[in-house]
Amino acid sequence: VAWEAAALFLFSIAYMQIAMLNILTGMFVETAMKAAMPDHEAQALEQRREEFRQAHEVDNLIRELDRDGSGKISREEFLRITSDGRMHAAFDILGLSIRDADMFYEMLRKTCQVKEIDKDFLVGACLKMKGPASSIEQQMLAYRMYRMQGQLDHIERAIAKVSWM
Repeated sequence: VAWEAAALFLFSIAYMQIAMLNILTGMFVETAMKAAMPDHEAQALEQRREEFRQAHEVDNLIRELDRDGSGKISREEFLRITSDGRMHAAFDILGLSIRDADMFYEMLRKTCQVKEIDKDFLVGACLKMKGPASSIEQQMLAYRMYRMQGQLDHIERAIAKVSWM
């Protein structure tokens, strides 16, 4: 019986040491994981750096489009994106898939109400096209549609008043 009690005693001591080692290892790993995780400020700074880098790349691509150096991009200059495979690939790599370049250009031109689009405005517009629309952008569009509907209703009422006279 004495050797069985001694074996049980040694087993319980070994079990407790392994359990204690496991707890200490878990605490160490948790602390190391927290220390290795970048804080929110560092992540935000890194994201801003990446956005700045991409804006610089788009600016360089659009500068290549501006052959006359006017700072304005004509429709013809912009449509070179669709015909130049290198430019198209560069835009695709940046996540800027412009499938209908003519429509995109005309939409931007009409938004600015100009004949040719300013290079800096085009860079900003291209970067906004990157990725899916955010919730705030969707809400902004819904609000604009609501306001436009109100304006159309007002015009409709004004026309109805005029037609009754």
